[in-house]
Amino acid sequence: MKILVIGDFHGKFSKKIPKIIKKEKVDLIVSLGDFFPFSFKKIWFEHCYGKKIELWEVIGKKKVRGYIFKDLKQGEKVLQFLDGLNVLIITVVGNIDYTRINDCYENDIYQRIKWKWERQDFFSKIIKRYKNIKRFDYSYLKFGNYVFIGAYGGSSNGQVKSNNFKGYKKILDNLFTRFKKENKEKRVIFVSHNVPYNTKLDLVNSKDAHKKLKENI
Repeated sequence: MKILVIGDFHGKFSKKIPKIIKKEKVDLIVSLGDFFPFSFKKIWFEHCYGKKIELWEVIGKKKVRGYIFKDLKQGEKVLQFLDGLNVLIITVVGNIDYTRINDCYENDIYQRIKWKWERQDFFSKIIKRYKNIKRFDYSYLKFGNYVFIGAYGGSSNGQVKSNNFKGYKKILDNLFTRFKKENKEKRVIFVSHNVPYNTKLDLVNSKDAHKKLKENI
């Protein structure tokens, strides 16, 4: 079985993908998420990263709504492209996919949210339109002789003691226990948007990484 792993599209896709699928006779595509661009990244880091303030409180709801609609439109083009490849695609979601999953912070961080429209789960409604794309974050899918266990993997470091983190970790622990036999036989594949906490990959050393992100590691 041949698997093509792709992700971090951020509103773009490579036209080489169909050629790769045909040449390599790909059986399954595994996506790591982040279908949508982060068009307001620069201004968000400037005003909101690490602070208890929402971007709409800084630049207004109208501008933020425009950014979000722009991102959703561009990201859906990626989903349309992938769905048309006629190969099963299984995916977890990324931290820029407008799911509003909270798997690391305490729930009270969202109790102060005053604009519910901005915090709604856009992605779950959109993904239902695409029959060839199956989502499995904090769940599992079977394909061939393999079991795929998925996780979200947000970018919020330093939250591993939160109740939400512990809750989602328990979900994964239960899944790995359920498929203990398959895992021992090396037939379990763990798929996460971001790398697991406290591993050798859990470092931000890219020159292109945002300075504020590096400062908080």
